[in-house]
Amino acid sequence: MLAQLYLQKGDNKLAREMLEEVVKSSADEEVRQHAATLLSEMSSFEKAKAEAAAAEKRSTHEGIGFGTNQPVTETINNSSPPPDPSSYLREVLRQPAQGETQSQGTLVRIECDAKGMVFVVQDGATLLRLRAASFDDIEITTYDPSVKGEIGCGERKPANTVVIAYVANADKKLKIDGMLQSVEFVPADFKLKPTP
Repeated sequence: MLAQLYLQKGDNKLAREMLEEVVKSSADEEVRQHAATLLSEMSSFEKAKAEAAAAEKRSTHEGIGFGTNQPVTETINNSSPPPDPSSYLREVLRQPAQGETQSQGTLVRIECDAKGMVFVVQDGATLLRLRAASFDDIEITTYDPSVKGEIGCGERKPANTVVIAYVANADKKLKIDGMLQSVEFVPADFKLKPTP
């Protein structure tokens, strides 16, 4: 799914790396077959694109002459804005349940003690402290290929861009801001809200 998102975003290099990793992995046969099919389609598309670019280049060179130094081909002015690369990922993120707050921030550290754990997330100027009983009580998903393996307690080096969902704490006497429901690791350039 993440490789497909990168394909839609136009990052073929990252998509290819991820698909090749899936093909070599011990994933389900159907998943590996799907990844291999996508790789094949990517190769065919890239080949066709290269051939089209070469043909256009030839026709441009052939069009020069007739007393001018200008190519015959015209540049099409496309006034539509480029697509928002974050829009694809926003569509697949977990939707917050009723009573939950969704926010984007930076996961700075995970503090663990006998009572459970606290995820410390920098959200703009605010430092949120969100409690969870254990890793099993949180939905954890990664859409960032740099985040691999187990997630443990301690400082996050480097810190990770995350989208979190939590139930805010009404009791201000407690030293936490809420109960964490989900953590989704996203690429550093991701924007939770579309830019106006």
